[in-house]
Amino acid sequence: SNLVLEPWIYGRRTGLSPLAVIVSAIFWAWLWGGIGLILAIPLTVCLVALGRHVPRLRFLNTLLGRDPGLEPSLRLYQRLLAGDAEEAAELLDRSLRTKPLPEVLDTLVLPALRLAEQDRHQGLLEEDRAVQLRRILREQFEELCEESHPPSTGDAPTVACLPVSDEADELAALFLSQALAAGGYRTVWVPSEATAGEKVDRVEAAHAELICLSAIPPGAILPSRYLYKRLRRRFPDLEIILGLWGTPPDALESGERVAADGRIHPARSVSEAVECVRRLTVLHARPRGG
Repeated sequence: SNLVLEPWIYGRRTGLSPLAVIVSAIFWAWLWGGIGLILAIPLTVCLVALGRHVPRLRFLNTLLGRDPGLEPSLRLYQRLLAGDAEEAAELLDRSLRTKPLPEVLDTLVLPALRLAEQDRHQGLLEEDRAVQLRRILREQFEELCEESHPPSTGDAPTVACLPVSDEADELAALFLSQALAAGGYRTVWVPSEATAGEKVDRVEAAHAELICLSAIPPGAILPSRYLYKRLRRRFPDLEIILGLWGTPPDALESGERVAADGRIHPARSVSEAVECVRRLTVLHARPRGG
Protein backbone atom coordinates (compact mmCIF):
# COMPACT_ATOMS: atom_id res chain seq x y z
CA SER A 1 0.00 0.00 0.00
CA ASN A 2 2.95 2.35 0.63
CA LEU A 3 3.84 2.18 -3.05
CA VAL A 4 0.43 3.64 -3.85
CA LEU A 5 -0.30 5.93 -0.89
CA GLU A 6 3.07 7.63 -0.46
CA PRO A 7 3.40 8.96 -4.05
CA TRP A 8 -0.23 10.11 -3.92
CA ILE A 9 0.25 11.91 -0.57
CA TYR A 10 3.58 13.45 -1.55
CA GLY A 11 2.11 14.49 -4.88
CA ARG A 12 -0.83 16.28 -3.32
CA ARG A 13 1.39 18.16 -0.85
CA THR A 14 4.10 19.18 -3.33
CA GLY A 15 2.15 19.78 -6.54
CA LEU A 16 3.80 16.83 -8.30
CA SER A 17 1.95 14.06 -10.07
CA PRO A 18 2.25 10.61 -8.40
CA LEU A 19 4.11 9.34 -11.47
CA ALA A 20 6.58 12.24 -11.17
CA VAL A 21 7.22 11.36 -7.50
CA ILE A 22 8.14 7.78 -8.42
CA VAL A 23 10.21 8.68 -11.48
CA SER A 24 12.08 11.45 -9.67
CA ALA A 25 12.99 9.14 -6.79
CA ILE A 26 14.34 6.53 -9.21
CA PHE A 27 16.24 9.07 -11.32
CA TRP A 28 17.91 11.06 -8.52
CA ALA A 29 18.74 7.89 -6.56
CA TRP A 30 20.38 6.46 -9.69
CA LEU A 31 22.29 9.69 -10.20
CA TRP A 32 23.47 10.44 -6.65
CA GLY A 33 22.57 7.41 -4.54
CA GLY A 34 21.14 7.99 -1.06
CA ILE A 35 21.68 11.75 -1.20
CA GLY A 36 19.76 11.87 -4.48
CA LEU A 37 16.88 9.93 -2.94
CA ILE A 38 16.67 12.43 -0.06
CA LEU A 39 16.79 15.42 -2.43
CA ALA A 40 14.55 13.91 -5.13
CA ILE A 41 11.31 15.68 -4.18
CA PRO A 42 12.83 19.16 -3.51
CA LEU A 43 14.82 19.08 -6.75
CA THR A 44 11.81 17.99 -8.78
CA VAL A 45 9.64 20.68 -7.18
CA CYS A 46 12.27 23.22 -8.26
CA LEU A 47 12.05 21.93 -11.83
CA VAL A 48 8.25 22.28 -11.77
CA ALA A 49 8.59 25.83 -10.42
CA LEU A 50 10.95 26.68 -13.28
CA GLY A 51 8.40 25.27 -15.70
CA ARG A 52 5.69 27.53 -14.28
CA HIS A 53 7.73 30.72 -14.64
CA VAL A 54 10.07 30.18 -17.62
CA PRO A 55 8.14 29.91 -20.91
CA ARG A 56 10.75 27.73 -22.65
CA LEU A 57 10.60 25.25 -19.76
CA ARG A 58 6.81 25.09 -19.64
CA PHE A 59 6.90 21.41 -20.58
CA LEU A 60 8.44 20.59 -17.15
CA ASN A 61 5.32 21.82 -15.35
CA THR A 62 3.10 20.04 -17.87
CA LEU A 63 5.05 16.80 -17.59
CA LEU A 64 5.70 16.68 -13.83
CA GLY A 65 3.13 18.93 -12.19
CA ARG A 66 -0.20 18.04 -10.68
CA ASP A 67 -2.59 20.94 -10.83
CA PRO A 68 -6.23 20.08 -10.16
CA GLY A 69 -7.17 23.42 -11.72
CA LEU A 70 -5.76 22.49 -15.12
CA GLU A 71 -8.19 22.50 -18.00
CA PRO A 72 -9.03 19.00 -19.27
CA SER A 73 -7.14 19.62 -22.52
CA LEU A 74 -4.01 20.56 -20.56
CA ARG A 75 -4.35 17.45 -18.41
CA LEU A 76 -4.67 15.34 -21.55
CA TYR A 77 -1.60 17.02 -23.04
CA GLN A 78 0.29 16.38 -19.81
CA ARG A 79 -0.56 12.69 -19.88
CA LEU A 80 0.33 12.40 -23.56
CA LEU A 81 3.69 14.07 -22.94
CA ALA A 82 4.36 11.60 -20.15
CA GLY A 83 3.48 8.71 -22.47
CA ASP A 84 0.70 7.70 -20.05
CA ALA A 85 -1.70 6.05 -22.51
CA GLU A 86 -3.85 4.55 -19.75
CA GLU A 87 -4.70 7.86 -18.07
CA ALA A 88 -5.13 9.59 -21.44
CA ALA A 89 -7.67 6.91 -22.38
CA GLU A 90 -9.44 7.42 -19.05
CA LEU A 91 -9.77 11.17 -19.68
CA LEU A 92 -11.16 10.51 -23.15
CA ASP A 93 -13.54 7.82 -21.94
CA ARG A 94 -14.94 10.04 -19.16
CA SER A 95 -15.62 12.84 -21.61
CA LEU A 96 -17.19 10.61 -24.25
CA ARG A 97 -19.62 9.20 -21.68
CA THR A 98 -21.08 12.60 -20.86
CA LYS A 99 -20.60 14.73 -23.99
CA PRO A 100 -21.29 14.38 -27.72
CA LEU A 101 -18.29 13.51 -29.87
CA PRO A 102 -17.89 16.93 -31.57
CA GLU A 103 -17.82 18.66 -28.17
CA VAL A 104 -15.15 16.25 -26.87
CA LEU A 105 -13.06 16.98 -29.94
CA ASP A 106 -13.49 20.75 -29.57
CA THR A 107 -12.86 21.02 -25.83
CA LEU A 108 -10.40 18.20 -25.16
CA VAL A 109 -8.74 16.48 -28.10
CA LEU A 110 -8.01 19.25 -30.60
CA PRO A 111 -6.83 21.77 -27.96
CA ALA A 112 -4.30 19.18 -26.73
CA LEU A 113 -3.18 18.60 -30.31
CA ARG A 114 -2.87 22.37 -30.85
CA LEU A 115 -0.69 22.70 -27.74
CA ALA A 116 1.61 20.00 -29.09
CA GLU A 117 1.84 21.76 -32.46
CA GLN A 118 2.59 25.12 -30.85
CA ASP A 119 5.37 23.61 -28.74
CA ARG A 120 6.75 21.73 -31.75
CA HIS A 121 6.87 24.87 -33.91
CA GLN A 122 8.61 26.76 -31.08
CA GLY A 123 11.24 24.04 -30.71
CA LEU A 124 9.98 23.00 -27.25
CA LEU A 125 8.78 19.55 -28.34
CA GLU A 126 11.11 17.22 -30.20
CA GLU A 127 9.78 15.62 -33.36
CA ASP A 128 10.07 12.04 -32.09
CA ARG A 129 8.06 12.91 -28.97
CA ALA A 130 5.46 14.69 -31.09
CA VAL A 131 5.14 11.53 -33.22
CA GLN A 132 4.72 9.41 -30.09
CA LEU A 133 2.11 11.82 -28.70
CA ARG A 134 0.06 11.71 -31.91
CA ARG A 135 0.31 7.93 -32.05
CA ILE A 136 -1.00 7.51 -28.49
CA LEU A 137 -3.81 9.99 -29.07
CA ARG A 138 -4.88 8.31 -32.29
CA GLU A 139 -4.77 4.77 -30.90
CA GLN A 140 -6.70 5.60 -27.74
CA PHE A 141 -9.31 7.68 -29.50
CA GLU A 142 -9.92 5.15 -32.28
CA GLU A 143 -10.26 2.34 -29.74
CA LEU A 144 -12.90 4.26 -27.81
CA CYS A 145 -14.83 5.29 -30.93
CA GLU A 146 -14.57 2.18 -33.09
CA GLU A 147 -18.03 0.81 -32.22
CA SER A 148 -19.89 4.07 -31.68
CA HIS A 149 -20.72 4.98 -35.29
CA PRO A 150 -24.25 4.31 -36.55
CA PRO A 151 -24.50 2.98 -40.10
CA SER A 152 -24.85 5.72 -42.72
CA THR A 153 -28.15 5.88 -44.55
CA GLY A 154 -28.34 5.12 -48.26
CA ASP A 155 -28.91 8.75 -49.25
CA ALA A 156 -26.30 10.22 -46.88
CA PRO A 157 -23.82 12.43 -48.75
CA THR A 158 -20.16 11.47 -48.93
CA VAL A 159 -17.85 13.98 -47.27
CA ALA A 160 -14.13 13.99 -48.08
CA CYS A 161 -11.96 14.97 -45.09
CA LEU A 162 -8.58 16.18 -46.31
CA PRO A 163 -5.53 17.21 -44.26
CA VAL A 164 -4.02 20.43 -45.56
CA SER A 165 -0.40 19.68 -44.72
CA ASP A 166 1.20 17.54 -42.02
CA GLU A 167 0.48 14.68 -39.60
CA ALA A 168 -1.33 16.91 -37.11
CA ASP A 169 -3.72 18.06 -39.86
CA GLU A 170 -4.13 14.39 -40.81
CA LEU A 171 -5.09 13.43 -37.28
CA ALA A 172 -7.58 16.30 -37.04
CA ALA A 173 -9.09 15.27 -40.41
CA LEU A 174 -9.44 11.71 -39.12
CA PHE A 175 -11.21 12.94 -35.98
CA LEU A 176 -13.53 15.09 -38.09
CA SER A 177 -14.40 12.10 -40.29
CA GLN A 178 -15.26 10.11 -37.14
CA ALA A 179 -17.53 12.90 -35.91
CA LEU A 180 -19.29 13.03 -39.29
CA ALA A 181 -19.60 9.23 -39.39
CA ALA A 182 -21.18 9.36 -35.92
CA GLY A 183 -23.74 11.73 -37.43
CA GLY A 184 -24.64 9.22 -40.13
CA TYR A 185 -22.58 10.65 -43.00
CA ARG A 186 -20.40 8.62 -45.30
CA THR A 187 -16.81 9.81 -45.19
CA VAL A 188 -13.57 9.35 -47.05
CA TRP A 189 -10.31 10.24 -45.32
CA VAL A 190 -6.97 10.84 -47.06
CA PRO A 191 -3.57 10.63 -45.27
CA SER A 192 -1.21 13.60 -45.21
CA GLU A 193 1.54 11.92 -47.27
CA ALA A 194 -0.73 12.03 -50.34
CA THR A 195 0.17 14.80 -52.77
CA ALA A 196 -2.34 17.53 -53.62
CA GLY A 197 -3.01 15.77 -56.91
CA GLU A 198 -3.62 12.44 -55.18
CA LYS A 199 -6.03 14.09 -52.75
CA VAL A 200 -7.98 15.57 -55.65
CA ASP A 201 -8.09 12.15 -57.35
CA ARG A 202 -9.36 10.48 -54.15
CA VAL A 203 -12.18 13.02 -53.90
CA GLU A 204 -13.20 12.28 -57.48
CA ALA A 205 -12.96 8.50 -57.04
CA ALA A 206 -15.17 8.64 -53.94
CA HIS A 207 -17.78 10.81 -55.72
CA ALA A 208 -17.68 13.12 -52.71
CA GLU A 209 -20.42 15.73 -52.51
CA LEU A 210 -18.76 17.90 -49.87
CA ILE A 211 -15.11 18.56 -48.97
CA CYS A 212 -13.75 19.47 -45.53
CA LEU A 213 -10.18 20.74 -45.30
CA SER A 214 -8.48 20.28 -41.94
CA ALA A 215 -5.70 22.56 -40.69
CA ILE A 216 -4.15 23.19 -37.29
CA PRO A 217 -2.41 26.57 -36.92
CA PRO A 218 0.22 27.90 -37.07
CA GLY A 219 1.26 27.95 -40.69
CA ALA A 220 -2.05 26.81 -42.16
CA ILE A 221 -2.92 29.56 -44.64
CA LEU A 222 -0.48 28.97 -47.51
CA PRO A 223 -0.96 25.17 -47.80
CA SER A 224 -4.73 25.65 -47.43
CA ARG A 225 -4.75 28.16 -50.28
CA TYR A 226 -2.76 25.83 -52.55
CA LEU A 227 -4.96 22.81 -51.90
CA TYR A 228 -8.13 24.88 -52.28
CA LYS A 229 -7.01 26.11 -55.72
CA ARG A 230 -6.30 22.56 -56.88
CA LEU A 231 -9.68 21.35 -55.65
CA ARG A 232 -11.63 24.28 -57.08
CA ARG A 233 -9.99 23.81 -60.47
CA ARG A 234 -11.25 20.19 -60.64
CA PHE A 235 -14.55 20.69 -58.77
CA PRO A 236 -15.89 24.18 -59.56
CA ASP A 237 -19.33 23.42 -58.09
CA LEU A 238 -18.53 21.46 -54.91
CA GLU A 239 -18.99 23.07 -51.51
CA ILE A 240 -15.72 23.27 -49.55
CA ILE A 241 -15.42 23.79 -45.78
CA LEU A 242 -12.16 24.99 -44.22
CA GLY A 243 -11.60 23.82 -40.65
CA LEU A 244 -9.04 26.12 -39.01
CA TRP A 245 -9.31 24.43 -35.63
CA GLY A 246 -9.17 26.72 -32.63
CA THR A 247 -8.67 30.03 -34.41
CA PRO A 248 -10.13 33.05 -32.56
CA PRO A 249 -13.51 34.41 -33.72
CA ASP A 250 -11.94 37.48 -35.33
CA ALA A 251 -9.63 35.30 -37.48
CA LEU A 252 -12.30 33.81 -39.71
CA GLU A 253 -11.31 36.29 -42.41
CA SER A 254 -8.59 33.68 -42.93
CA GLY A 255 -11.16 32.03 -45.20
CA GLU A 256 -10.93 35.05 -47.49
CA ARG A 257 -7.14 34.77 -47.48
CA VAL A 258 -7.44 31.15 -48.59
CA ALA A 259 -10.21 31.52 -51.17
CA ALA A 260 -10.06 34.72 -53.20
CA ASP A 261 -13.40 33.79 -54.78
CA GLY A 262 -15.10 33.86 -51.36
CA ARG A 263 -16.62 30.41 -51.95
CA ILE A 264 -15.26 28.65 -48.89
CA HIS A 265 -17.04 28.04 -45.59
CA PRO A 266 -14.70 28.63 -42.61
CA ALA A 267 -15.20 26.70 -39.35
CA ARG A 268 -13.36 27.14 -36.05
CA SER A 269 -14.53 23.90 -34.46
CA VAL A 270 -15.71 20.41 -35.32
CA SER A 271 -19.17 21.34 -34.06
CA GLU A 272 -19.29 24.24 -36.53
CA ALA A 273 -18.01 22.01 -39.35
CA VAL A 274 -20.62 19.30 -38.66
CA GLU A 275 -23.38 21.92 -38.54
CA CYS A 276 -22.10 23.43 -41.79
CA VAL A 277 -22.21 19.98 -43.45
CA ARG A 278 -25.79 19.52 -42.21
CA ARG A 279 -26.86 22.94 -43.46
CA LEU A 280 -25.26 22.49 -46.88
CA THR A 281 -26.77 19.00 -47.20
CA VAL A 282 -30.25 20.40 -46.60
CA LEU A 283 -29.60 23.34 -48.93
CA HIS A 284 -28.52 21.14 -51.82
CA ALA A 285 -30.99 18.29 -51.25
CA ARG A 286 -32.81 17.27 -54.42
CA PRO A 287 -35.81 14.96 -54.88
CA ARG A 288 -34.73 11.50 -55.92
CA GLY A 289 -36.31 9.22 -58.51
CA GLY A 290 -39.31 9.76 -60.81
